[in-house]
Amino acid sequence: MSEKLIYVRFRSSADVLTLYAAGIFAFAPAKRCHTKLRVVAGGDMRLAKISFSHDWQHAEQDIISFAVHEGTAKLLTDDLTSAFSSALDTPSSDLNRELLKDDVSEAVLSPILLEIVTKAMATEGVFIEVSMEAVENDGADEDGTEESDSLSDSDSPDQTLAMEPEDQGVTSVILPVKLEVSPINGTAIRKLRIGSRAYARLVDLKHYEKYFANVVSAGAPIESTIVSIDISDPKGAKLRLKLGEGVSGKVTIHPDVLVKTDMVEKKGFSKRLFVLFVFLSAIFIFGLGLVLAKYYLDLF
Repeated sequence: MSEKLIYVRFRSSADVLTLYAAGIFAFAPAKRCHTKLRVVAGGDMRLAKISFSHDWQHAEQDIISFAVHEGTAKLLTDDLTSAFSSALDTPSSDLNRELLKDDVSEAVLSPILLEIVTKAMATEGVFIEVSMEAVENDGADEDGTEESDSLSDSDSPDQTLAMEPEDQGVTSVILPVKLEVSPINGTAIRKLRIGSRAYARLVDLKHYEKYFANVVSAGAPIESTIVSIDISDPKGAKLRLKLGEGVSGKVTIHPDVLVKTDMVEKKGFSKRLFVLFVFLSAIFIFGLGLVLAKYYLDLF
């Protein structure tokens, strides 16, 4: 016996955090619950370019293909999955109520889905695109609501990811950071090179730590690798740093500022030792000169 299913898919981006998300779900009005749900989020911009032109089976496979991608933000993916699952199966939710209406449309669903994604990402400036289609199901998917509530490592990406043709680039999550300043033993920004290691902190740790705990250790400085540096901008040197897998940092800073790097201890120690050596040598020579002068004066 066939039943009506409403298939909805979305793709979204939060440009401020360079976070992206995509998802697909199937809602059964007769059961008042979802029968399919796949959501994934991370720093890969291809998530915001997943094609809406493919059929639903391929659309679902596109989502699965990100399950084991290194740029996936697992905690955010889990939060989004939980938020959608709750909204779809709670009769009093706006999403559930609208999906039960005969005149439900993409225009109606877009602001509801946007609110869910924005709340999970905990940021502003989220953009979302929604595609919806009502189909008659022949019963092949009548296996309950637990079929695919979350992504796991067992969902292997065995098909080529479908994306919109205009942009197939990949990026990492880019977060604002500040560099650890070291006025005495630090290295000037202008002396750093690609591959140099510097210490950075997230500007707003509390806001990001939930999703990037793998690179943030209780607020401690993150030993980072410089991947790009440009000191030509009059506003300050612009640096990009790799904080961890799929997570980068960006900062603009004066090129003469001294910052903590992996060269600090070795360079700082040798410099201090040299100065101390010269100073003590000078005192010794001066003192020796005075002793000899007094000796010869007493002698004659």
